[in-house]
Amino acid sequence: MLATLAGCSSSSGPAFLAGARASQLAANRSVRPAAAMPFAYVGDNRDSFIAVFDGAGRLIGKITDGLKYPAGIFVDRKHNVWVANEGRSNVLEFARGSNEPTVTLRDGASNAPEDVAVCRDGAIFVANIVGGLAKYVGRKHRAAGALEYGGAAFTNVMCDASGNVFATAVVGTSGNVIVFPHGQQYGAHSLPIFSAGNLGGIKPDKAGNILVSDIAGHVTEYTEQGYPTGVRINTPDRWVDIALDGTGKSLLAGDQTNEDGVVVTFPGGKVRAAYKARFSDVLGVAFDS
Repeated sequence: MLATLAGCSSSSGPAFLAGARASQLAANRSVRPAAAMPFAYVGDNRDSFIAVFDGAGRLIGKITDGLKYPAGIFVDRKHNVWVANEGRSNVLEFARGSNEPTVTLRDGASNAPEDVAVCRDGAIFVANIVGGLAKYVGRKHRAAGALEYGGAAFTNVMCDASGNVFATAVVGTSGNVIVFPHGQQYGAHSLPIFSAGNLGGIKPDKAGNILVSDIAGHVTEYTEQGYPTGVRINTPDRWVDIALDGTGKSLLAGDQTNEDGVVVTFPGGKVRAAYKARFSDVLGVAFDS
């Protein structure tokens, strides 16, 4: 049986039990309390945990097992949680509701994995500071190869609906977005998206465009050719990783200024909620919706 998330009681009910709901149902012993479902994940790189929140923004558990300096987080279509585990140079997969990893991808002794994405065809890409963009095929534990671009240090990665792979990277001294058509080395090129500092999270949106965050305080929508669409969220805070929920109307960001996960409307940018769990170094975020 899969272990429940650290911080959730295993003796008083199922994992992710919502306290308010449980107290209401306790009066009726014939009804089993319903488990609160995970809705959002926010990782703490320094303290090595991933906080799990329900749809109401309540902290319902933490993932801790095997984690050391977790970075990017990705939730696949089967609700499995993938974590780029920077401190152990591997990538871990957790089934929904579990604190025990079910798959470990060995990412090299010193590759420093920063982010992970699973494409629709099942191919897994891992953004590495060292060692390129690793590609895993068929859930094998070792990479089938790596994609490179001019010695780039890759920080975040995404797949679009057609299997094209986009990654933020530092090339030389500037932040860039690199495209690998259909996840292949052939045809790799840089988009006309540049930053004097590091670019942050990169995610696809419902319109078929890409969203990119930067440390200067923006989340900007671009076409897949790298041209601004005119949609931009400005924030005075330092946002790193970003994620969109299933509707494409809520954006979650790892906020390193306030050390929490902040949810805003998309594309409006109106703050809706803040997810807090005594974070010391927020980094990766993901929705499970």
